[in-house]
Amino acid sequence: MDTIFYTVRAINGDYAELVSDDGLEHSITMFLLPEGTTLGSRLKLEDFQWELVGRLPLCPCGPGFFVQHTLKWTES
Repeated sequence: MDTIFYTVRAINGDYAELVSDDGLEHSITMFLLPEGTTLGSRLKLEDFQWELVGRLPLCPCGPGFFVQHTLKWTES
């Protein structure tokens, strides 16, 4: 399985709304995600395991807006 990176764009109750770097949307229960996952968290899915790898800064525009255009994520 390929490695896929996601950003948490919303949390609705027990579910997180994710968007991949390719723009694909995905909804998943928070129970399956790593502890500490919050709005703006960067997640890596590899071999059916989730890893919390960072967090995008929130924009002062309000909740749900991220400063994505100023950051470039690269693999270590």
